[in-house]
Amino acid sequence: MDLLDNRQITEEDIPKLTKIAAVSFIFFWATYFVSKFAMSLWKSNKIYQQLSNEKKADYISRIVANIHAVIAVGMAIIVLFFSWYIKFAKIKHFSEEGSFVWNDNCLMKPSKFHSYAMVVTSSYLVYDLIVCLFLIRDNSGLMYQTYIHHGLGLIGGVGSVYTGYCNVPIKISTPFLNMRQMLLTQKQGDTIWYTVNSILFALSFFLFRILFYPITIYRIFSGIRNLQYGQAFQHLPSWIIQVTGILTFLYVGMFLLQVFWFKKILALVTRSLSKGKQTRTQGGDNSTKPDKKQD
Repeated sequence: MDLLDNRQITEEDIPKLTKIAAVSFIFFWATYFVSKFAMSLWKSNKIYQQLSNEKKADYISRIVANIHAVIAVGMAIIVLFFSWYIKFAKIKHFSEEGSFVWNDNCLMKPSKFHSYAMVVTSSYLVYDLIVCLFLIRDNSGLMYQTYIHHGLGLIGGVGSVYTGYCNVPIKISTPFLNMRQMLLTQKQGDTIWYTVNSILFALSFFLFRILFYPITIYRIFSGIRNLQYGQAFQHLPSWIIQVTGILTFLYVGMFLLQVFWFKKILALVTRSLSKGKQTRTQGGDNSTKPDKKQD
């Protein structure tokens, strides 16, 4: 069972990784077109039907983003809290492996399931880049931030396929971000649902992208320390420390981007709470769009 297989990814695994990437890529596109077809049948939703093709593409992409978030977070929970799964599965002789979060052995010897999880997310990022470039076609500064995010995410994702580092639980905040934008599109920005969703979005973003993210960075630093000084890990290939160093740099850059976005999110939530039922369907509607594209 690959979930319990902590052998290093090798060239022999490339065909399987390629297959997972292809199936994931096709799945996200199929989900996009099925969602688009379903929305086209919803004739009573006049607001959606009157949107431009670019706005419809953005709306549909958020539905797909939510589906990816559920898949990615589910896989990440198994990846990062490995011992919990082992406990529930009652596989006692593996229970000492611990978790990525607090056990160096698990950190340095990830299961192949780690790599599979990152292949799925990397495939999603490629799909979403194509959607952004050719269907949404937004040339705003926010979209350029999305391109930067996806570029860094792809580099980190490919590197993580071979090292096993994974921080996709941060995507727990993504559905709330997408729901916020969808509510605004449906002119529901003055409802209690919008306010509650905004609070949940800010809270989940803070917990998983501001508090949890640094833990991931610290653990990667632990990986570098183990490779340099840990006798138990000296047998690992030397190129892993180079990839780990690159991932550390990328994760630090991504975390700074999260902090930048969180400042804007706080401003939006504060304005939502202070202005009560004032409709906010213009101006700041797209201010958190890059968060959706993080998926």
